[in-house]
Amino acid sequence: MALDSMKEIFERSARENIPFWEIVLQYDMEERQVSRQASMAKMLSTWQAIQDAGALLLAQAGSESDEDDD
Repeated sequence: MALDSMKEIFERSARENIPFWEIVLQYDMEERQVSRQASMAKMLSTWQAIQDAGALLLAQAGSESDEDDD
């Protein structure tokens, strides 16, 4: 199964009546040949990295605006 576009994922989700995230999870399990637990752990790690990067960017933006006030 290849997931070439967001549209394809949404269409499959509607057709098979399963959540978007479940399709992505199934694809990852098949593609990387890992267990459901391993796939979820990797997704959690990726999500945490995204959140950390976002928090860092917000902190940097806040410190830059503080410098502008000087």
